[in-house]
Parts: sequence; structure tokens; C-alpha cells
Amino acid sequence: MTHRPNRPLLKRFFLIVKSLPVGRPTTLGALAHELGVSYSTIQRDLNFLEMRFNFPIARDSSGVMLRSPVKLCPSCQRRLTDSNPSP
Repeated sequence: MTHRPNRPLLKRFFLIVKSLPVGRPTTLGALAHELGVSYSTIQRDLNFLEMRFNFPIARDSSGVMLRSPVKLCPSCQRRLTDSNPSP
């Protein structure tokens, strides 16, 4: 049996990266609301992206943001723009 990645999870990861501002914090609650998931889900996803893939995520008392821009591969960008943005 071949392992297939959880496509909604991968799409949510891409949407998180696309939604996070660079250098301007947003709250986890606002991000969770925008993506239609729970606060805990956003926390878990951000931790995963930061720890597993070394995404430049910064957290402080005012929220979470990207320390620098993240460039998605062209096929990922196309899939995000061609599809419905809901997770």
C-alpha cells in the first residue's frame, strides 16, 4: 500500500504560508478564522512548518508572522490560485 499525503493538510500548509504576513504580525485567532480551522490546528500546523521545514515563522506578544518571504514552487502556486481557497 502506497502512502498518499493528506491533500487537505498540504493545501492548508500552503494557505497558511500564503496568508501569513511578512514582518507584520497577525493573531492566531484571525488566521484560524480565515482558514476555517481551530486555534489549536493553526498552532500545530505552524509548529510543524517551523520545526520540520524550517519556515521563518516569528511569534511575539502581538501574533505570528513570517520573518522573510517564502517562495512556493510554481506548481503549488498554480494549484492555490486555480482552486477554491477554502481548506
